[in-house]
Amino acid sequence: MKFLVFAVSVLAVVLAQNSQSSICTPPIYNVEIYDFQSKLSGSLAVNFNMNVTVTRFPSVSLRLVYNLTTMNTFKFMPRAHLGGAVACSKENLSIVQVPLYCLSENAVNQFNRPMRIGPPGVGGINILSYDVPLTQNVTMKTFFTNSTPAFPILRQLIGPTGPYSGSLVLFTNSNVTAVPSAHLFVPRRCRR
Repeated sequence: MKFLVFAVSVLAVVLAQNSQSSICTPPIYNVEIYDFQSKLSGSLAVNFNMNVTVTRFPSVSLRLVYNLTTMNTFKFMPRAHLGGAVACSKENLSIVQVPLYCLSENAVNQFNRPMRIGPPGVGGINILSYDVPLTQNVTMKTFFTNSTPAFPILRQLIGPTGPYSGSLVLFTNSNVTAVPSAHLFVPRRCRR
């Protein structure tokens, strides 16, 4: 269950929506992720054209498929009591689990200009930081590349004690590639 909470919180960004903001991720991208709380690493693949995201955690054989149209999560994980066969479950997707496409209009810029991290001169990166209210009690502090499109770098959820509170996730090695179709597959028995 702890792995599910972590995996779900990894995708806790904001409701995918078009907005007036100029800070948008690409409609399709892949990124490696690392959660500092659970110390798990994995990958996140996003396809807003299909309204689907996939998170994979190879070390625990966990795959999560998020359907942003129906707001469902499909969890796939081997079960010892099934002889290692992969079991699937369907759950509701919370608003704090939905990944970001464009920053919402209620996002608050934390700097008046991009901040630079890394070595002086060549090799550093300009970043943008925003606080994004997700619910009445949960805010996401997020950092993006100062580029068009923007890529996530780091995010932390701030709010009352709960499954999302304090979750700190690092995003690395972003690239604009399609989600492999095998990762999107949800068997009919799981969709009920």
